Amino acid sequence: MLRGIVLLLLMVAVSAFSQERDPTQPPFTVSQPAVEMDSWGQNIKLSQIFYSEQRQSARINGEWVKPGENIDGFRVNSVNPNSVILEKNNERVEITLFKPIKQNEKGNPGAVQ
Repeated sequence: MLRGIVLLLLMVAVSAFSQERDPTQPPFTVSQPAVEMDSWGQNIKLSQIFYSEQRQSARINGEWVKPGENIDGFRVNSVNPNSVILEKNNERVEITLFKPIKQNEKGNPGAVQ
């Protein structure tokens, strides 16, 4: 009888332990971005940037646009060498052509230790 109770308690403890949260999952309280990506990022595809001192343009959703022009309800605020800043409803968002490169402690791109 005692052995059965101990076995039952052990099974309950193992069951409770197995239901703990997966540590590889993001935390429950995920902060919201300043701008909802549903309205900004999903319909925008930046594929190319042409940048010089005299002229800047970007290919967004298959169309070439310059600063001051509109595309799909967004105003192109500025074109930078690796990103474009768009504006809609007095909110700005920067879309990048490439993912940012991690920098080491000295601030140089390269291996991060």
